Amino acid sequence: MLKIIKLKILLIVVIPLLILAFEMSTTETSETMAEARSDKANSQYSYPVQKKGCLTCHEGIEPIREHNSKMMQAIYEEGEKMGDPNGCVVCHFGDPDEEVNKQKAHKELIRFPGSMWVNDKTCGKCHED
Repeated sequence: MLKIIKLKILLIVVIPLLILAFEMSTTETSETMAEARSDKANSQYSYPVQKKGCLTCHEGIEPIREHNSKMMQAIYEEGEKMGDPNGCVVCHFGDPDEEVNKQKAHKELIRFPGSMWVNDKTCGKCHED
């Protein structure tokens, strides 16, 4: 009987403390992650033209590589030719000039350009292997 009482007390005290500790650590991590995202948004990861084309609606999307990398520079250059200086349409297609109608903007959109089913149209345009 005494063991059961001790076990109940242990559960009543320890479990809430563990939950509280977990919640506090999660909150701190979330704030740290938000700060890191904010730092990235103002760093070499920023897009050349904010609030244009896809980024009119899709905020907080990070480039797939560092802004100054050779790959991103090639994507920006190709995107510029396609009417999207941020390069989203190079891999995802869609219509970067359509900033009002979601269905028109997403026409022929490729959500997962790395998929083997569409690779010849996306990554395969630049990467032969």
